[in-house]
Amino acid sequence: MSCESPRNSLTKRSRRATRSSFATQLPPPYLNWEQLAEVLLATAGESTVQVRRSTYGSAADYLTNRQYEEIPLSAYLNELCDPDGEHQTMRYAGNVSLPVPLASRLDMTEFPLCRLSSEQWEPPAYWIGPTGSLTPLHKDSTPNLAYQIFGTKRWVVFPVRDIPFLRMSRPNPSEEMDFAVSEIAPSEFKELTAARFHPAVPLEFMLEAGDVLYLPAGWAHFVENRTTSVMVNRWMSRAAFRKLIPLV
Repeated sequence: MSCESPRNSLTKRSRRATRSSFATQLPPPYLNWEQLAEVLLATAGESTVQVRRSTYGSAADYLTNRQYEEIPLSAYLNELCDPDGEHQTMRYAGNVSLPVPLASRLDMTEFPLCRLSSEQWEPPAYWIGPTGSLTPLHKDSTPNLAYQIFGTKRWVVFPVRDIPFLRMSRPNPSEEMDFAVSEIAPSEFKELTAARFHPAVPLEFMLEAGDVLYLPAGWAHFVENRTTSVMVNRWMSRAAFRKLIPLV
């Protein structure tokens, strides 16, 4: 593709995401957007991706206005390359199944994250978003492994002990999944962290190209793309997690 490579805005980390013991087996991160876009286009350009049609700046918006559209990956990549396009900061391709040919082109087929048991882990998924796209503060039911292929993501996370103080609500209380979203908007984080006696203590860090993150089940997290970003992740399956933690 002919678009210019977005520049990574490297931000000093308050807490650096640590690579695991299989760091030497990590696939190489991409530092050049044009090169990565060409790989995505050549390998999966005709496949469709599910894009979110809102920035979800509030919990209410996330819960009640979560609109999706299926479009070709090639069309979405063209949007990312058009800084004046109407959707440039509004559309986020998330939780897209990672095709085997694309995993191979990204040198990920031998990566432990992609070789985890399919009986215990959900299939790998990839996420692509422009600068400023985000997911509000929420928590998932099972552990999450994430590998940052390109760009920089800002993560703000809270351990399980802080959940009672984060004004969480479950959109589907009857469902087995313990997914919940906080009423606290991203704009309130500074006020929250500045509150001297507030019991919730966030951990904030930047996930950059080549970093791996393990996020335990039930940890609340807010995620914001500080640059154009590409990430691959896997969640442990609910059934496998229940075997590990029978009371869940």
